Amino acid sequence: MSCPHVLALYRQPSYSPNQHRANDTAILDATVARLAALGWEVTRASEGEVLASTLPEADLVLNMCQGPDASERLMALENAGVPIINRPSSVLSCHRHRLVTILADRPIAFPRTAVISTAGRAALDGF
Repeated sequence: MSCPHVLALYRQPSYSPNQHRANDTAILDATVARLAALGWEVTRASEGEVLASTLPEADLVLNMCQGPDASERLMALENAGVPIINRPSSVLSCHRHRLVTILADRPIAFPRTAVISTAGRAALDGF
């Protein structure tokens, strides 16, 4: 009988500045250490490695990736039914340009918000 395999994905440092980087790494390292002590096989990868290489098969993915490119790539695993803690669809839904639309379409109190493209001039008529 083979041991279960966990894939631990670390966040790109630019998404965790200063002390957050150490905290994020410590949280994932402690979780992985506990799973390893319980007999899980562990593979660690950075967010950059998610984009640059083929990911190994895993029984569980612990995802700290925050970037849209890595999250989009991880959607294939989510869609295939691989259990992922911190699902990429949830990560993508938290990106501001998506979150504003999601919240504005719900019957909850939410301040009037304009998403403005940084690629050119935007009109703020009626805002």
